[in-house]
Amino acid sequence: MMLNHHLGKDPGENQGKNQGDARIRRATKDPGQQEQGQIGRVIPMPLGFIALLLLCQLIGEVLVLLLALPVPGPVLGMLLLFVGLVLRGGVPAGLGQVADGLLAHLSLLFVPAGVGVMLHLAMLRAEWLAVTLALVLSTVLTLVTTGLLMSALIRWREGPREEGS
Repeated sequence: MMLNHHLGKDPGENQGKNQGDARIRRATKDPGQQEQGQIGRVIPMPLGFIALLLLCQLIGEVLVLLLALPVPGPVLGMLLLFVGLVLRGGVPAGLGQVADGLLAHLSLLFVPAGVGVMLHLAMLRAEWLAVTLALVLSTVLTLVTTGLLMSALIRWREGPREEGS
């Protein structure tokens, strides 16, 4: 198992400890591969699950257009997918494999955004102060909200404390 090999871990170590680790081991396991001297590998992605992701995005886009919602279509599609997975009770193995494959190549998805920024460089020069303020304030707001939420969840998980402790 290539991932465990590169992390310096024994492939049999900690098996069954958590489901996420098992999914990573399953996604990286390829019996036909040799451990040494490999540059990369291909994880086959089931076409039906790729179609499901694209269908959720399409439904989200259509709903945004029909209902004039102020959110991006892919965000609504992701919400629909999430609701479907909650109702189903979990993520199918094939969908997890597709998600792992996409996440492995996530950096490639930023190329169109980078090209878009370069195309609108003149507008960014004109509006640099507003863009900078928006980026800084949204980052600070995200960090503060995440910190407060994390603190609240930790207190909630620990439960009420007794006076004497």
